[in-house]
Amino acid sequence: KAGTSVQLGYNKWYGSYSYNHNRSNANWHAIGTAVEPLYGGLTYSDVTGVMQPVENSHTARVGFDSKHVGASLLYGYSHTHIHNINSGLFNVLPDSILYNHVDVNEFMKWKNTIADFYVEGRHLSLNLDYLRYTLDRPSKAVNSFVNLKGQEIGNNDTLFAPIQEGYAHSLIQVGVVKLDYSKQLNDQLKLDAGVKGSYNRTESASGIRSLVNGEYVTGANATNDGVMKELISAAYASFKWQLDSTTALTIGSRYEYADTRLSSIIRKMGKLFPVVSFNKQLPGGHELFFSYNKRITRPAYTDLASYKSYTGPNSYESGNPALLPTITNIFKIGYNYKGYSFTLLASRDDHPIVRWQMTETPDSAVLIVSSQNMLWQNNLVIQASIPVKVTEWWSMNYSLLAAYRKFKLDYTRTPAEKGYYTGSVNFSEQFKFQKGWSGELSGFYWGPSYDGSKKVDGFGEVNIGVKKDLGKGTIQFAVEDIFAGMHIPFYFGKVAEEAHDLKTKVVYSAESSYFPVMKFTYSRSFGGAKLTHKEGGAKEERERIN
Repeated sequence: KAGTSVQLGYNKWYGSYSYNHNRSNANWHAIGTAVEPLYGGLTYSDVTGVMQPVENSHTARVGFDSKHVGASLLYGYSHTHIHNINSGLFNVLPDSILYNHVDVNEFMKWKNTIADFYVEGRHLSLNLDYLRYTLDRPSKAVNSFVNLKGQEIGNNDTLFAPIQEGYAHSLIQVGVVKLDYSKQLNDQLKLDAGVKGSYNRTESASGIRSLVNGEYVTGANATNDGVMKELISAAYASFKWQLDSTTALTIGSRYEYADTRLSSIIRKMGKLFPVVSFNKQLPGGHELFFSYNKRITRPAYTDLASYKSYTGPNSYESGNPALLPTITNIFKIGYNYKGYSFTLLASRDDHPIVRWQMTETPDSAVLIVSSQNMLWQNNLVIQASIPVKVTEWWSMNYSLLAAYRKFKLDYTRTPAEKGYYTGSVNFSEQFKFQKGWSGELSGFYWGPSYDGSKKVDGFGEVNIGVKKDLGKGTIQFAVEDIFAGMHIPFYFGKVAEEAHDLKTKVVYSAESSYFPVMKFTYSRSFGGAKLTHKEGGAKEERERIN
């Protein structure tokens, strides 16, 4: 792993460049049973997967910011070689032993261009943004499926072919216009209002070609092409009322209309998203607050895009263009005092999105790994942030969460509803030593939970770092996951009947679980204050790329 970055500024102009190289290694191990039509029935499996991605990425930005006008242009390029090796032993009960080995190489090229422009006046501001992303993801899988005698299994068809070549291309283009108005109406009342429009066009084509009888052919359900067009328009207004020197009330609303079209899917939605918040400062540094808001979280463009990736004779990964946006209603009440914070939150998510879920093809022959919508999830959460200053050189901060969650889903073979308790702890111990030295011990633990139909056991890690201030520069050394604890066990078949009646335990082991990841960083400033890029009007659209 290696990386470097440089930032330059002169008067109103600035520029930056960064390069990152990341070679990583992770694996997973799955043991369980499933009813596999392709293999002949009830099957016991023991499968191991190794993931070895190597990424090289470059990002460059140039721009200017003046008092009222600014613009920037960003270009990014990333090339990732993803090497996945899946090996499995399958016992088709009662006595047929099969062995499968799949060696997959993917070469992913990702390019992105972001241009933004803004102009600001006394009360009005205008933002114009254009985003363009291209993704090419060719792949080649060498597949071997044999019995104990070493004889190839399958009828020389597309699913069991010895070589599978995949292709995937996506072009995402987004244009955004945002106009905001802000005015202090009087000493107590402030108005913020605005309109926003965005248009997205995503073109994607993907498929898997199989080597059969010396020729590449395309099997049933092996292609996935589509064009998505999405037009979103929104308008908002909010009033912030300073009732007195210690009391503030904000009331507002946002109306949003979306028209989404993808092949035969036409979806139109108009919704109102209200916001109410109340803050009260009390004597002695005490503060009470209450808020309610309704928000929308749209699927990532990459989740909606059509793509297929071969993982074995009986499974493939795929995009899901039918994903719905998540609508969330949140009530929050809290108390703050001198850095301490305590919050009670109640929320409901309609159609929350969960990734890496199992469904199946219409004929139930092949598993599909994709993102899915649950029907709903209700959450009751207590959060606390507790800072502690032990001495002048030692301070601590703890973030605690305890929650009860209940969800319902229907993309499994049988619908399911489940309620459960969970919690998490994040901590940071900060130390200040003499002669510019400082250190930090940090970590987290997530308790047992559910991710869609997957049951997830608890996991966590502990990190440590040291830093030396050199005046105009700093050096840092950090070690991630010092106890090599990032093993994440999860289970299929604990909530509902899965596709293929899958009942499996999977343990994902992150790179740091083999050996702690060590990072050395040196930074130095050669000039004055660091120039920062002003956030444009396409924040939500950029967040949909991942």
